[in-house]
Amino acid sequence: MKLHIPIAASLALASLGCGGSPALPSAFEIKSIEIMKDDKSVVSVPIDYFPKVLALFQSGSVDRNPMKWEVMGHTLRITTDAGRTLDIWLYRTHEGAGAYAIGPTWDERVYYRGSTDNEMESVINEIQPTTTRKVTLERAAEPKGEVEAAISP
Repeated sequence: MKLHIPIAASLALASLGCGGSPALPSAFEIKSIEIMKDDKSVVSVPIDYFPKVLALFQSGSVDRNPMKWEVMGHTLRITTDAGRTLDIWLYRTHEGAGAYAIGPTWDERVYYRGSTDNEMESVINEIQPTTTRKVTLERAAEPKGEVEAAISP
């Protein structure tokens, strides 16, 4: 009977993704993957690249003591058909194993080690976007005085 308890506990932890690979959706469950780059452009990843992008992160292991790595300059946002969103922040380690963090929010992210800097950059750079758009984070100046609204056809 004592043998069943550790096995059950191990299975429960494995199903939560604790200590092992991140629990990512399958390529078939994904509605979109977008790459947000340092230059504030957003690239939509073509569907045929979903498996290749996911493969970068499926064999990683949790890093409970993450270092202060260099930001690679890319954040991936995965949106599932069910509406769930996961962000993946990429870091440059200049070592054998690369580093990334995955979570639905910045505060809920978990750090992982896996793939390499070169593998991650190679896949990201290889992607031919379906669409690219610029994101402007600047705040518009507030109008002073009376404002007239004009609508052009």
